[in-house]
Amino acid sequence: MTRVQSSPLATPVLGDDVAMEVFQWIGAFRALREALVISYNMQDYDFWGHGQLSYLLRRQISNGAKITLLTTPPPGRKGTKKAFKDKLSLLENLNQNGVEIHLNEQLHAKAYIFLDDRELLMTIVGSPNLTSRGFGVRGTSDNWLELALLTSDPDVYQATVALVTKKLLGHSETVDFATWVISNQNKIALAKGGT
Repeated sequence: MTRVQSSPLATPVLGDDVAMEVFQWIGAFRALREALVISYNMQDYDFWGHGQLSYLLRRQISNGAKITLLTTPPPGRKGTKKAFKDKLSLLENLNQNGVEIHLNEQLHAKAYIFLDDRELLMTIVGSPNLTSRGFGVRGTSDNWLELALLTSDPDVYQATVALVTKKLLGHSETVDFATWVISNQNKIALAKGGT
């Protein structure tokens, strides 16, 4: 991971370094106690052949981690487009495997917040969505140029978790996945080939 010289409290990194950091936290290298993933857009990102997001999160949950995800609902008005179907499939997979999912149409934030079983923590806040373009290799023409700050400062961790809990998860438009499914049964039926 290439990092620029920075404060011992916060390190600026580009999108692919965010992907590496997220992988180090959800991969096989540590046991998580809690993870809070906030990403406007997301996909079942494959961490360089070391496992897809859904697999890595399932493994952490099987070891006792609490994983909370906040994202936007699958995109589209009718449910017939590939983007809707792909995100719906991912959310259903994560939901069935114990990820606590919350959805908010107005969400645009991106943050990755981790606490492991040794009380080590990491807060990553910036522009990268959890997608191949957001986490992609810098300099590749089809990837976004992304920037984030990483910090292991416990005060920033606590403040970020408190703000996310109160203002994002507690937002009047935020709903849990089960509530969203009930409200969108027709779109879901169309996505699955129903009428």
